[in-house]
Amino acid sequence: MRTQTGFACKTAVPVLGAVLLLGAVPSALANPIDESAPDTVVQPAAVSATQQQEVEAYWTLERMIAVGAPGPEDPREPTDAEWNKAGLVSKAVGRLFFTTPSDHMDRSCTATITKGRTGTTVVTAAHCLGGDLQRTGNPTDPTFNPGQWNQNLYFVPGYKGDEQSKDKYMPYGGFTVRQMITDKAWTTSRNPIGEGHDAAMVTLNTGKDKRTAAESAGAMPIAFTEEPSASQKIYNFGYPYEGEIGNKNQGARLVSCSGSATGAPEGVHSSLRETCPLGRGASGGPHLTGFDEGTGLGTIVGVNSLGTGGRMYGTRLGKTAEALYRQAESL
Repeated sequence: MRTQTGFACKTAVPVLGAVLLLGAVPSALANPIDESAPDTVVQPAAVSATQQQEVEAYWTLERMIAVGAPGPEDPREPTDAEWNKAGLVSKAVGRLFFTTPSDHMDRSCTATITKGRTGTTVVTAAHCLGGDLQRTGNPTDPTFNPGQWNQNLYFVPGYKGDEQSKDKYMPYGGFTVRQMITDKAWTTSRNPIGEGHDAAMVTLNTGKDKRTAAESAGAMPIAFTEEPSASQKIYNFGYPYEGEIGNKNQGARLVSCSGSATGAPEGVHSSLRETCPLGRGASGGPHLTGFDEGTGLGTIVGVNSLGTGGRMYGTRLGKTAEALYRQAESL
């Protein structure tokens, strides 16, 4: 298992690894993002064949099921929010599993395969990649250590956690993460989510059959300049395992909600807001526009960042995210 050093999130927001940020107040989003091209941070994960094999061996069927499952006394309950239709979204969106180094706990987020040249770029939330998320000291100090990067990152597109075998749990296979890409501001800002730095990309290794994630499961289009109007419908997807829906879902199935997106309080242009009671584990899930329920095809314009009061706040994908995407596609 590879030990990595990296970043953390603002201490004022109570989080657990890459879970959906709950309990944060909307006013934390008061500072607009600087949309100029950022300096990118590329953090290696499972690069060597040995590292990839270790991560593959780590994520047994039992270990994946255990993330979000409280125990046999609290069985999973189907909900109306489950996405039971076929189509591209049911394949390209999946669970991103990892271990947080601060407490050695296994957790998960949501991520989506993006359409591109490589077929290996996945978009998620930056806080899904950070470990202990405890910021102390002065970030301008060269000795400042904001935390650690998560370990054992493993992406399972189209995850179905209530099936009876690993082949059915992972209908399109599993993929180890090769690199994590964030903008530099994520590692130095005192309020990286509020300032709109919560989008991130990861690159994946090929699967056991040597196919890319896009070849195995498909990929969703992604856009970096579109800001939905108040009348435009947004579809939101994720794999929550805590919260109003998550306590019943336990991360087993992709769930969704939809509604009109509005700007965050105080007109923060880097955020999308919808009424959507998803919970922990849905972080990094896509916000889609132009979504066709029949084909499951839509365009990614944002990712889940935090939820509070029955609302979901997502980081809009602008020029900053585009730079990260281009960096990922060039690796």
